[in-house]
Amino acid sequence: TQNTLKNFEEDNIPEVIIVSPFEMNLSIQSTLFFLSKIGVRVRKYYFPLDSQTIWDKCDVLITANPKLIESKPNGKITVKIEKDYNKDYQGDLNFKTLSNFITNEENTNSLIEKIKK
Repeated sequence: TQNTLKNFEEDNIPEVIIVSPFEMNLSIQSTLFFLSKIGVRVRKYYFPLDSQTIWDKCDVLITANPKLIESKPNGKITVKIEKDYNKDYQGDLNFKTLSNFITNEENTNSLIEKIKK
């Protein structure tokens, strides 16, 4: 994320939020602990009980969740990470893994252009 964000002008850097719906009980603490161990440099985390409120917080969503892909409002962008359970759903951009999305400069740059617009 840090290298991709360098492609934006300093006063136009997008806000990056990690969202994880339906976290309950100790799973929030466990998720934050995991994120701290892998060194994620994101300033915001959102743990909604209702997954539909995620769309109120973002314009671009990277997800494998078919319900979130299907419920995408107009004017929003989905980056679908392909899994067996979401093969019948189409994202605006589709990748086999999150790593493929991060390292695929051609499509990542086109996403950056969409975000800038």
